[in-house]
Amino acid sequence: RLRRLTNKPFTMHIRTRPENSFLTRMQARSILKSCGKLIYITENEQDYFAMLAGEAPGAVILNSSILPPGNLSPHPDVPNDGRLKIASLKSFSPRLGHIRLVEIAKAFADMGERNKVLFVMAGDMRLWSSLPGKLGEIAARGGNFEDYVKDLGLADLFLFLGWVPNPESVLAACDMLAAPGFDNNPWGRDIIEAYSLGRPVIATGRWDKFVKDGQTGLLAADFEAGNFARDILLLADDRKKLDQMGEAGRQNIASLCSPHDRAHDLQELWQSAACSAISKPEAKAN
Repeated sequence: RLRRLTNKPFTMHIRTRPENSFLTRMQARSILKSCGKLIYITENEQDYFAMLAGEAPGAVILNSSILPPGNLSPHPDVPNDGRLKIASLKSFSPRLGHIRLVEIAKAFADMGERNKVLFVMAGDMRLWSSLPGKLGEIAARGGNFEDYVKDLGLADLFLFLGWVPNPESVLAACDMLAAPGFDNNPWGRDIIEAYSLGRPVIATGRWDKFVKDGQTGLLAADFEAGNFARDILLLADDRKKLDQMGEAGRQNIASLCSPHDRAHDLQELWQSAACSAISKPEAKAN
């Protein structure tokens, strides 16, 4: 509707990968017709948009990293003991990997290694009754994801903080970030912020611009809880390697997500869109 009212140039950030359906394909084609320039936050969004719309013109401009304040204090509720602390900064969702963290925790328990790792969960852990199986049963009686973990006998491997207004304090108190989502998307704001603080990342997927297996974290194309558990335990016993991964991730993200450079890229794209609109006869008439 806006496109019919003005000749001004439109640009749009493509930041998500909505489920492939008739509606999302129609939306993508509408975006393609309405916007002169499209901006994708990674190559994954560009490839997915091309699948929906048939083509994906525009540019990939990664999100900027935000340098943490120099006086950043660790979250006070995270214990300062010898366990490897792995943060999760997402509210509960079936797709975001919370269940996979439970599977990894169970693998630790099965290996007799319950005392080496602590998963630190920040976010809203409410469940809903439409969830399948035990999750739905717990939701029906008013429980949340923490209750699900307790029912499985794994409470000692988790710390639930609830919603946290300053999640960077959780990262500051932890050694790694976990993001093994079912969508296999090893990128996102939490990953960028973790690397800005020099924290390695555990993720699933194939795209490795941020998470590089064995270099800046642990990345697996296919999730297998036992393999992740064994690799995490190796890092728990080799803190020097853990620090090296975190520093490599910090340097990588500082280069890829430089606020100055990415702002320059965005400015150039906007200027290009404006110049293209000015060159059109109908735009000159307005």
